[in-house]
Amino acid sequence: MAKQTINQGTAPTGAGGDTFRSGSVKLQANDDEIYTALGANASGVLPSALPIAKGGTGATTAATARTNLGLGTAATQNKSRAYLGAGTAAPISASSYTQSSEDGQYVVNFNGGSEPT
Repeated sequence: MAKQTINQGTAPTGAGGDTFRSGSVKLQANDDEIYTALGANASGVLPSALPIAKGGTGATTAATARTNLGLGTAATQNKSRAYLGAGTAAPISASSYTQSSEDGQYVVNFNGGSEPT
């Protein structure tokens, strides 16, 4: 169904517009369509967790949402050091960024080395 818009008539009296009842019918039809699209049951109760297929995470907690979305442990990392390939952790700081490209991207040089070729 397409969205049903209420005809408010001509200002300031609303002459020629929908009656209160017909406007209410349109509002109810719009609400019913939205609730159905979000997975409401026959009683109009929405699920406690919006399913992934309906644009949600299918979860009621952040941990379950990460699992359902397949984010893994990287989604919860809060580290000041990064392991990029082999070697030891390099502190991430403003001094790690040695160059910026025209689009504002930074090139990170490790262990005093130069940009890879």
